[in-house]
Amino acid sequence: MMKKILLVIFSLVIATPVGAQIAPSSERLKDVREGYKQDVRDLREGVKVETQGLKDTLKTQVREANMGVLEDREAMKVKREEAKAMMETKREEYKKMLDEKREAAKKEFEIKRTELKTRLQAVKDERKKQLVEKISNQLKELNERMMNHFSSVLEKLEKILAKVGSRADKAAANGVDVAAVRTAITAAEQAIAASQEAVKAQLAKVYVPTVSTEDNLRVDVGKARQALHADLVKVRDTVFAAREAVRGAHTVLAQIPKVDELEESAQNVESSDNTSSNTQ
Repeated sequence: MMKKILLVIFSLVIATPVGAQIAPSSERLKDVREGYKQDVRDLREGVKVETQGLKDTLKTQVREANMGVLEDREAMKVKREEAKAMMETKREEYKKMLDEKREAAKKEFEIKRTELKTRLQAVKDERKKQLVEKISNQLKELNERMMNHFSSVLEKLEKILAKVGSRADKAAANGVDVAAVRTAITAAEQAIAASQEAVKAQLAKVYVPTVSTEDNLRVDVGKARQALHADLVKVRDTVFAAREAVRGAHTVLAQIPKVDELEESAQNVESSDNTSSNTQ
């Protein structure tokens, strides 16, 4: 019996330290778990804050980029308006110079016609006199009519080239390299300007037959006709060259992949940014 009691007491003595050690271990495990959970919560919160910061930064960068595009487009729009106004002023000045050339040619023609009538007095055939004067008037009218026609063609080419330049500006606003288009546009502008100078110079010319004798009337009239024809061909060639140059600029622009879609893209950027501004 005594042995049993001693055995129980001994067992309690040994078991007591073990129990004392088990309780603190459970508390430490609980603390570790709570600490881990807190670390996870802190980590998640940190990631959330950092992610939101990145989103805000990205949104700001996108907004600034869009604003930059819009500012570039606005600057180009102002530039196009200025170019348009300058072109209109230049066109009006050119028309004024053409009018001055017409008036000068008209005065010169009247002088030449008076001289022609004086020479025709030596011609006995009245029908021939009237025919020569009629042809002289026809040459004057033909020259003026053709110059008016060429001038109108050049004006239309200028408008077409302006549209090419406008589309090139829109492509440039989308980050497309349009250097080749700019070069082609400059070449076309120079070709148009050269043709306009040719028209202006031709409009001032007068083609009145220089009559020598009655027997040479046909030859004299033929020389005036040939001179006018040769000069008209030269001016026409400059108009053709201007037309081909404008066509070349349009062709270079058309080689830009999906250039029309690029224009639409730029418009969508502006619309998207406006929508974003209204939403915020």
